Amino acid sequence: MYKKGIEHISEPYRSLLQKLLNSLKKVFKNNLISVAVFGSVARGDNKPESDLDLLLIAENLPKNRVSRVNIFEKAEDEV
Repeated sequence: MYKKGIEHISEPYRSLLQKLLNSLKKVFKNNLISVAVFGSVARGDNKPESDLDLLLIAENLPKNRVSRVNIFEKAEDEV
């Protein structure tokens, strides 16, 4: 089931997601279209060792995959 917003995300994932969203907005600027959380954290059946699965939709990205990863890592490093 799709839920908009991060209110339904449990801690500590919600705090981490909020920090990451702020960083993504800073790095991607107006090119960031959408961020979706999926997997166990989104469903609410996560365990302490669960990771945070994200789908980013952005425009005007470099065609080179490594360059795109580097942009995301820049945002991730700020968190």
